[in-house]
Amino acid sequence: MKINFIGTGGFGSLTKRSSSGYFIKDECLYIIDMGADNVKYYKKYLMNNEVKEIIICVTHTHPDHAAGIPEFLIWVSFFYDKQKRVELVATKEVLACLKHLLAVTGCNNFLHNVMFNEDYGVITTIETKHVKVIPSCAFIFRDDDRKKTLYSGDTNEPLLKKFEDFCLTYKLIPHKIYHEVSEKKTPVHTSLEELEVDFNKTTLLKKQDVVLFHCEESKTLKESGFELAVQKNVVAE
Repeated sequence: MKINFIGTGGFGSLTKRSSSGYFIKDECLYIIDMGADNVKYYKKYLMNNEVKEIIICVTHTHPDHAAGIPEFLIWVSFFYDKQKRVELVATKEVLACLKHLLAVTGCNNFLHNVMFNEDYGVITTIETKHVKVIPSCAFIFRDDDRKKTLYSGDTNEPLLKKFEDFCLTYKLIPHKIYHEVSEKKTPVHTSLEELEVDFNKTTLLKKQDVVLFHCEESKTLKESGFELAVQKNVVAE
């Protein structure tokens, strides 16, 4: 499974849009996070392509990850197709924050077609650490019966070794990891140095298996050996 990116930047990024990834599976559109500057790209895709269902995975409710969700849900219900089912997927704690966000932004009257789920089909949610004031989560996606892909969201701890251990325990294959990173250490994000240390503890992963996002494309990151997420200007299969 390959996750594409409409936005690869972090909060306050000068050159990249807010974080938002997506993939299309079984004629369903899966979106992971949606900053306000991502919405128009998903609208354009849906106006030109039929999908069975829309699934939005939400890592946490910081604006650069979730500010576009209220606008998008209103557009789906009022302008696009009021019968189109939308699934919002996150841990129970993140969903509680998301429900509050939707309430204060006036979305309650547009949620008749919206479902809230802790797990959904090919998706498993796991709790992560980011900031104390709001909860956050990551997602494990099933590529097939054995292959698994991890999407970290924002976290202040590297998840490479934990994910590999999870796969080894259940006899699964760690296929791809999409991990946020900060070039320098911060209290709320994983630094490149921390990611390097965690990677060196793994045995199954190659550096090209790890795709970095939520960052600027600095020389240091480019020379790290990890892949960098490529930002797209259009949603395409």
